[in-house]
Amino acid sequence: MPALLSSALTLPKLPVGESIIFNDSRFFTWHNALPSPSEVRMAANPHNLPHLQDPNKASIVHFPSLQLTVKYSRYTTMAEGQCLWAIRQVLHDAVPVPEVYGWRLDGKSMFIYMQLVEGSTLEGRWETLSTDERVDICGQLRHMVKALRCLEQCPMDQFVG
Repeated sequence: MPALLSSALTLPKLPVGESIIFNDSRFFTWHNALPSPSEVRMAANPHNLPHLQDPNKASIVHFPSLQLTVKYSRYTTMAEGQCLWAIRQVLHDAVPVPEVYGWRLDGKSMFIYMQLVEGSTLEGRWETLSTDERVDICGQLRHMVKALRCLEQCPMDQFVG
């Protein structure tokens, strides 16, 4: 676990817009373009079966060959992408979040393009962990929450709270 931040950190000015692409992200080191919203929708539901589409639930589509995950729905917001971006910019590895490659509004749905993080979820593994493993994870989470509490917003650009 990285050393804890001892003083308050100011969040950077957030990128704002319905379509933001971070061309300096690692994704563009290996690839030329993010999949379009129509390509993402096709990957989520290749046969366009209406019963597979729940408009009230976010869809999460993985593109393992691109090391890419895309989250989208009409309830997904630009703020989700902004928060992930800001946490990674300021806290680096103190609070591990996927790298955000960009976001795009298409119709009523916001698409957030981010780094694919492979592996099991904590929720899926919790019941199989030993007491010592659970205590260790709780300690790691405590450090992450403490790092998040060190963040301060610019008074002219508040977006949390």
